[in-house]
Amino acid sequence: MQKIKAIREALNLKQSEFSAALDISQTYLSAIETGRRQFTSKLANILFKKFNVSPEWLYNDNGNIFNSTMGNTNGVNDGVNSGKPGQNLEYTGFKDSPNVAKVKLFWKQVALYDTEFDESFEDYSSLELLLTDGIGACFTKPNEIINEVFADIQNADYNDIKKEDIVNQFIKRLSFLKDNRELFNEISKSVKKLIAFSDVLQNTSLNEVKTDKKK
Repeated sequence: MQKIKAIREALNLKQSEFSAALDISQTYLSAIETGRRQFTSKLANILFKKFNVSPEWLYNDNGNIFNSTMGNTNGVNDGVNSGKPGQNLEYTGFKDSPNVAKVKLFWKQVALYDTEFDESFEDYSSLELLLTDGIGACFTKPNEIINEVFADIQNADYNDIKKEDIVNQFIKRLSFLKDNRELFNEISKSVKKLIAFSDVLQNTSLNEVKTDKKK
């Protein structure tokens, strides 16, 4: 997503600094900037709250990157700390746009009225990041091993593959599959539940999830 790179460059931050501020890995940030990974709602909220990024600009291409006009000509670095990892990177002295003010008020009210929802949202966002950033990488090394073994099988003598000891050697190199079969099944069940959850939401009428303003 080129807009994320534009925000980082506007803030004059390195990838290592910006990723630390967003609480994600530098690899994940790089994948977002190049379009190889999706940008999540949790990260969008961090940009809105911590960096005063305009939702209208981020989602609709309207207005400026940031919600307030700042003192310098590029409208970026005023009120920002040095950007080193671990520091609180946030703007000071800005007037929020109506949209940002509403989002901030909502989360303030959530903290008062329903902390369980707040925690549930964080759990969902953490899972979203895990699935987009971590799960795919988990298959890289196993697939390398599997591909290597099957390449050796294809290069082996046909008659050798009839021998039990040769077959057992190949199986031994892939023993992690049997050793972790229970884990694979548990993860598969969880993924199927997640898919079912998504299917339910896809089939839910928008009217069923909209807030009843009359209440």
